Amino acid sequence: MRYPIVFVFLCGIVTIGCSVSKSKVPNTELVFQNKASFVVETVQFQPWISDINGNDSGYHIYITISENKNQVTLSRIYFKGFIAKIQVGKKGYFASIQTSSTDEADLIMSENQNDEYGNIPIQLPNNQFNFGENTCVITYIENGEVKYFEYPNMIKKEL
Repeated sequence: MRYPIVFVFLCGIVTIGCSVSKSKVPNTELVFQNKASFVVETVQFQPWISDINGNDSGYHIYITISENKNQVTLSRIYFKGFIAKIQVGKKGYFASIQTSSTDEADLIMSENQNDEYGNIPIQLPNNQFNFGENTCVITYIENGEVKYFEYPNMIKKEL
């Protein structure tokens, strides 16, 4: 008779402990800026396909900023579930996203998991930032803080 009471008591403690730990999990939902402190004139994307390998493809993204009073630093762009670093170019900002590749990585498959140590995991698209055909998310740094801005009016340039 004593063991069922101890079991019920331990189950109660574990349940209470789990519910307390769940409430302490931080909220990782991203907060988008309603209005960025810079003015985006246009964001254009152009699909590309490699002539060399035939199976490599992706997007070139061109960002034109008409006003940047606070001198924010554009950091990354998320588009169709992919991410790329934004770089400064001669006529504005740009990013290149590679969506597929013909590079075949040699995978080591073994019953001994230590033999598989050098395998590189496959990179999958991040669906957290997949908003549709003409929408992207631009991350930027303002006063040391990372901020997110959704831009819904991307223009597709043809090949």
